[in-house]
Amino acid sequence: ALPISGYARAQVSNETVRRQENGKNILDTTILVTLGNRVAIRQITIRGNNKTRDEVIRRELRQMESATYSQSKIMRSKERLQQLGYFEDVQMSATPVPEDEQQMDLDFAVKERSTGSLNASIGWSQDDGLVLAGSVAQDNLFGTGKSTALSVSRSKVTQAMNLSFTDPYFTADGVSMTYNISGSRYDPSKSDSTTRSYRIVRYGASATMGIPITEYDRINLGLGVERMGLTLFRNAPYRYQRYVDNNGRNNWIYKSMLSWYRNTTDDGYWPTRGYNTHVNGEVSLPGSGIQYYQVGHQQTWYFPLNKHFTLMLNGQLGYSGRYGKTKEIPFMYTQTGGGLGSVRGYESGSLGPKVYDVDPYDGSLDTESYGGKYAVNANAELLFPFPGIKDSKSVRMSLFADAGSVWDGKTYNKYEYDTSNPYGSNGFYNNDHQSTFKNELRYSVGAALTWISPVGPIKLSYALPLKKKDHDQIRRFQFQLGTVF
Repeated sequence: ALPISGYARAQVSNETVRRQENGKNILDTTILVTLGNRVAIRQITIRGNNKTRDEVIRRELRQMESATYSQSKIMRSKERLQQLGYFEDVQMSATPVPEDEQQMDLDFAVKERSTGSLNASIGWSQDDGLVLAGSVAQDNLFGTGKSTALSVSRSKVTQAMNLSFTDPYFTADGVSMTYNISGSRYDPSKSDSTTRSYRIVRYGASATMGIPITEYDRINLGLGVERMGLTLFRNAPYRYQRYVDNNGRNNWIYKSMLSWYRNTTDDGYWPTRGYNTHVNGEVSLPGSGIQYYQVGHQQTWYFPLNKHFTLMLNGQLGYSGRYGKTKEIPFMYTQTGGGLGSVRGYESGSLGPKVYDVDPYDGSLDTESYGGKYAVNANAELLFPFPGIKDSKSVRMSLFADAGSVWDGKTYNKYEYDTSNPYGSNGFYNNDHQSTFKNELRYSVGAALTWISPVGPIKLSYALPLKKKDHDQIRRFQFQLGTVF
């Protein structure tokens, strides 16, 4: 408490005297506190920021120049710098001023890490033909602390683009602003490997304002608009036909987003203690062509076991619903699970109830994952340095156990789907299947490696599904570029 109150040079000692009283040995201890003078911070210097501007660092500091020394504010300043994710290491030292014992100087030494990612790929698939994709992202644009990201992909079947920009200090008080523009077009009728004929075109924009309400808490408010068009040609899949029957082909959707985020962790990339809490909600406003809502909650804890090992526990809940004229939750707004960030070892988005989509021309079967109203995920992960590189700030390994379920509470049967039997699975299930938490539960164990590479964060994982069932879509090895989680 003394350093918090400005007594940076306070000294505490004790004197012990042994005596006897009534035949008993008694030990008297006196604690001596020498306060010294209250200390103020004369100046704060910053070193090592070759790219990041001084103002980007100084606006995160809670210890001010000419203010009374506070150890808690100094440690919080260091935490905030580590949470930015711009620095591989942050060191702080305090130096007495020789000519004035009531003043000290603070020095922050930072070691910058790469904050950008660049990805380009070219490939070929039977469905899409030649596939070209690229993305570029920078979390510390020109050293200003602003971030931007652009991703594009193109094939004869799919075209997609996403552009985002975030200013973390849109106002001097730390109110942030994020802008996003996206668009996509998916047209499998151009594929040589399927007779399915439909087209989905989506484009939209959103703006989100983040308001800090405490040192650790932030509320985000957002508005967005999206136009979604679904054109059916001959032989479109069942769930697309049902969507058009219920909602029409073209819809404008006006969205409102609200979320609360709390972060007490000690580092942006490699947390070892603290927790994150995230509660979010999204609803389409009255007047939208589709009226839906989604709510979610995620909680992540980090526990340091020793200098090198950290235990991470994560839990996540999600719910999707509809209101007004919308008869059922549209498939693009259902809850999903499986893959990185959920239950590794299963194909991304593949958890939950499924049906066969039957091509009437050749009788081929495609598995369709319907998603659900509810989603639950739980993860436990032991994080540790890569063997032989204990002090590395760029490579980390982990052992994990994942579990999750996506369900909608409906009962699917083995018979053919039609308008009078909307829950027919076309033979995917041999008997009636009730989509419940227990029946859809899947879990896995495995190992993962995360590397903060020169082109951005890379995560690799290999998982063994422990509760797999017939027709589950398995993907043991999974890869992600550009996100650490």
